[in-house]
Amino acid sequence: MLATSEQFLKQSLYAPKLPFKKGEIAAFKSAPTLTNNQTVPIFVIPPAGSFDHDAEKVLSPADHIRVFGPRIWEARRDRPVFVDAVYLDDERHRAAFNVHPLTALLERARLNRAKAWPVTSYGRSDDYQAAVAKAHLSNGVPVAIQIRLADLGAASLSMRLQNLCNQVSCNPGEAVLLIDCGPLFFADQESEEEFADGLIQAINQLPNLHDWCQIVLSATSLGDIQKVKPNQERLFRRSEWHIYRRLVARSRELLRRPIFSDYGTEYREDLTPIKARPSAKLNYTTESAYFYVKGENVATGGYEAIYSVAEKVAASDHFLGPELSVGDARLLLLSQRLSPTGNAPTWRWICADHHLAVVFGEFRKLYGLQSVVEAPPLQQLELFGTTPAK
Repeated sequence: MLATSEQFLKQSLYAPKLPFKKGEIAAFKSAPTLTNNQTVPIFVIPPAGSFDHDAEKVLSPADHIRVFGPRIWEARRDRPVFVDAVYLDDERHRAAFNVHPLTALLERARLNRAKAWPVTSYGRSDDYQAAVAKAHLSNGVPVAIQIRLADLGAASLSMRLQNLCNQVSCNPGEAVLLIDCGPLFFADQESEEEFADGLIQAINQLPNLHDWCQIVLSATSLGDIQKVKPNQERLFRRSEWHIYRRLVARSRELLRRPIFSDYGTEYREDLTPIKARPSAKLNYTTESAYFYVKGENVATGGYEAIYSVAEKVAASDHFLGPELSVGDARLLLLSQRLSPTGNAPTWRWICADHHLAVVFGEFRKLYGLQSVVEAPPLQQLELFGTTPAK
C-alpha cells in the first residue's frame, strides 16, 4: 500500500492544514477532480463539544468520532487525508472507546472505504504514538511527522526525529516530514526574502533530506484575523504564498522542494469550541492577499448580516467573478440577496471553495500546468440547503 501512497504524494501539489469542520470538508465535495487528485489535506480534529449542524446538537466525544468516516468518504472518496488528533489525546475522549481516539478515527475511515493517515509530533502520549505505529504496521499507511519552525537547525533535530520514527515504527522513507511554521508576520517583501534565504539553508540541512517520502512546508499569515472588529475590512498579505513562490523561483538552490501548505482561510491557535454566536464574515483569497470582511454578530444582525458582507466582497476590485468556482457563484447570489443566508459553515465553505480555485490557478501559472476547467453540478450550489439558518 505504501507504493500507492507514495505515488499519490508525489503528484500532490498542495497539503492545506485545516480544521475538520463542515465548511472545510465540503470544499472538497465541490472542488474539481483534478484539484482533489493533487491535494492531500491535513485535517486537525477539534475536541468534542462543538455544535454539529447536521445532527443539530452538540457532539459528545463518541458522536464526534463516529461521524468522521462517512464525512471523509463523502468528501474525498478513496483519496487520502492526514489526520491530526492531538486535541483528542486525553482521557475525556478515550473514555468513549476501548481504543485510542486516533485508532477509532482511522478505523471509522477504513470501514467507510476512506483513506486516513496519522499525524504525530514530539510530546504526544505513549498511547497516541502506539496508535500511530499500529496504523502504520497494520495497514501500511504513511505517517506525517510534524516539527516546528524552531526545530529547524537545532543540533538535536536528527536524534529527535530518529527517536520519533522509532517510537512509531517507521523510517523516513515511510513518512512525510511536515514543517509547521505557524503564523508568520512580515512587514515587507524584503523580510520575506530574508526568511526564504534562511528556509533554503534550513531545508538543505534537514536530516535524511532525500529519504522522506515527501516534505511539506506549512504556514499562514492570518495570525491577526481574530483582531478584526465588526464592520471592518482588512487586507492580509499572503506571506506564506509569496515565500513559497520565492522558493520555487530559487529551486536551483534547493536540494529538495517541499509541497506547499497553508491554513486555508481561517486560523485559530486553539480549536477548543467557543460558546458564542458567529459574526457574518468572509475571507476572500486573492493572488497576493486575503480580503477579510467582517459584519455584525448574528445575535444582533441576524443571519441576514451576511448579505452586506457579500455585497462588499462582490463590489470590490478583489472579486474574481462567479465563473471561478461554485463558492464564487454562491457569493454573488448572496450579494444580490438571491440566495438563502446559510450559516457559519456555509460561509466557510464559500471561502474554502474559492481558496482552492485560487491556489490551483496560481499553481498552473507557477508550474506552467495546463488549465483544466470542469463544470461542477449545479446542485452543488445547494450543499448547505435552501432555507435560511435559524
